[in-house]
Amino acid sequence: MHIPKGKPVHERLSTSYVNVEALLADLQTENFTGYVFVGFPAVEGYVLFNGGQVVNGVEQTETALKVGNDALKGILTRSHQRGGIVSIYTHPREIIQAICGIIEGYPVYKDLTSDFASLERLVLKLSKEQSLTWYIDVSLGKNEGGSLIYIINGKVEAILSMRDGLTVAGENGLRETFSRSEQQGATFSVYRSSEQTRPLPVNPPQQVTAAPLPPVVPTAPPPPVVPTAPSPAPAVSYSGGPAISSMPKPVQDKVIIPRVNDAQANNSFFIPPAEVPEIEIIDIGQEEEIVSLSEAEPSSFYVADTHSARQTQPVSTPEEFSELIRIMSDVVSNVERAAVGSIAENGDFSTALREGLLEVTDQYPFLDPFAAEFEYNFGEIVFVGTANPAEFVAGLTDALRHAVNTLTQRRADRDLRNRVAQRLRKLYELRREEFDRYGLDAVLERITTG
Repeated sequence: MHIPKGKPVHERLSTSYVNVEALLADLQTENFTGYVFVGFPAVEGYVLFNGGQVVNGVEQTETALKVGNDALKGILTRSHQRGGIVSIYTHPREIIQAICGIIEGYPVYKDLTSDFASLERLVLKLSKEQSLTWYIDVSLGKNEGGSLIYIINGKVEAILSMRDGLTVAGENGLRETFSRSEQQGATFSVYRSSEQTRPLPVNPPQQVTAAPLPPVVPTAPPPPVVPTAPSPAPAVSYSGGPAISSMPKPVQDKVIIPRVNDAQANNSFFIPPAEVPEIEIIDIGQEEEIVSLSEAEPSSFYVADTHSARQTQPVSTPEEFSELIRIMSDVVSNVERAAVGSIAENGDFSTALREGLLEVTDQYPFLDPFAAEFEYNFGEIVFVGTANPAEFVAGLTDALRHAVNTLTQRRADRDLRNRVAQRLRKLYELRREEFDRYGLDAVLERITTG
């Protein structure tokens, strides 16, 4: 299901420090209309608001869809995990009505293609039936974005969201949707309004499906949020819908979350709402004496002539992939500390890492720094794309190796590579069980290979 991007209020906040439950409660008091997006590597969730009321929820992967209370519960449970992003977008109430119309509407046509049906002629035909309300969900070919078309009393409106983040609404959005459908191809589904999807009143009753959704009320005043340390997740109780309790409001850059498969163990994962223990970035400090690899005692984590991750235990569950990403976050942050002395936003290390990611993009496109699927900020990786776990590790390892080489040359620091090697050796000794479990021993050696 395509949900068009609205006007951003906040984008790409980390679930590590955003209390999503308190955020939703705050938006209720502000009579917010729009949606809150909560995204993880293989699942995206939307909480829809109209006039401060939670009117529906969507949780989806490429092959699975949940709506209503089930979706809201899943979103809230998952929001307590690290590694996700939270964005807030406003929309006119008509757009929210149209999104709900697709969720609750009666499907008339499913997965029509522009190869066999003209979208423009279909819209013209439906607009003549003025006694009915229609909603059309359009997915453009080549993953170039999508459009939402809604026809109310014969009047046609559209909002087009393109892959590059550009949004075009109104008549221009409709014309552009028709044009791109013809040029790129498109798949579209048509829904007819049901009773639940009639135009929403200004202060609608809080219902998701036939079951009423009670008001979302914080269980306690919002606690102060300290960005440097994740706040413990409050208990959540449900009675037909989620109970909610505050948020920071930093502004970050935009991100596009692609939909990915959820059932391919060697490709991508659907992350179920399960408790995931937090692993803090380990500051292991500097050694008193830095020794070169040639002088160091042999260590068991070095595997000769290995250029990719050797996985002793196959990564076959979402939890294992999430754990792998957290381990690699610690690897990257320790390389940064050893190379430049501290973790900083947009510093020399961030620049060198982006250059390294560009070097490996042809082989590992999911690491393209301009594709907004992989991000490293303040010692933590956020990955919202799809990748084979072994390729994820191998690609990131090569990018780190490029970054270390770049910094060594740029800073004329002959000892930098040895500092990185020493620090990674220490990290391995502290986290030996985890590294050995996934066969990551060779990763550490390759990072410091010139």
